[in-house]
This record gives sequence, structure tokens and C-alpha cells, in this order.
Amino acid sequence: MKKLREMRLSRDLTQDDLCDFLKISRGTYSRYEHGEITISSVTVKKLSEFYNVSADYLLENIEYPLSLDKLKVINELNQKDIEFLLGTDKNYFKKPATLEEKQDKVLELLRTMNIQELRQMLKIIRALNA
Repeated sequence: MKKLREMRLSRDLTQDDLCDFLKISRGTYSRYEHGEITISSVTVKKLSEFYNVSADYLLENIEYPLSLDKLKVINELNQKDIEFLLGTDKNYFKKPATLEEKQDKVLELLRTMNIQELRQMLKIIRALNA
């Protein structure tokens, strides 16, 4: 799992540092990084909280990191909020058709915002749609 290694190295941590935190052997952690064994859900949760990124990012299901705080706010978006956001993107000519495409597009639009901007934007959207 390239992401585990990237996250560890970006914070100048050693495998031993993570092993101490997770209370696992170095061999087990090394096998996680090399994708030789499956990481338990408990370990994924600990690592996502430690790095403050989504489990999906760690597991390489998405290509860009989202903080857990951002995910909480994004999860508050309802269908009306999503449609509003997609309607404000002037560079996007073909509207996404499926819910999954819409969610992906919204995540792409919101990933660069900090948590305060995201919360403020959600308040504005809700006020406009009231």
C-alpha cells in the first residue's frame, strides 16, 4: 500500500514509530506497506485518525486526501446542496448523471477548501436554498 508509506515518510516517521503507536510488530507493519496482508478495520481506523485522513484514502479507494473533519461536513450535504454546487461550476459542461458521479464531482470541487470555508459554504447554500 503506497499510501501508508507515503503518509509515514511525509511526516518523517519510521516504521518503528508506527509499530509503537499501533502496538504491532515491525514485520506486520512492513507487510501492510507492501500490501502482503490485509489491514484490519481497527488498524485502518487508528491510522486514519492518526493521519486525519479518510480510510478510503489510506486504502487507495480515492486519490486525494480528505480530513475527517471535512468528511463530516461533506456528509451533511443533501441532494439539493449537491445540485447547487454542481450548478455553480462554470467549467463543467457535462453534468454528472449518476449519484456516484455527482458525489465524485462534489468531492473534487471541495477538496481544496479548508474546514472553515467548507462550513461557511454549507451555511450559505442552506440559506440560499431555504
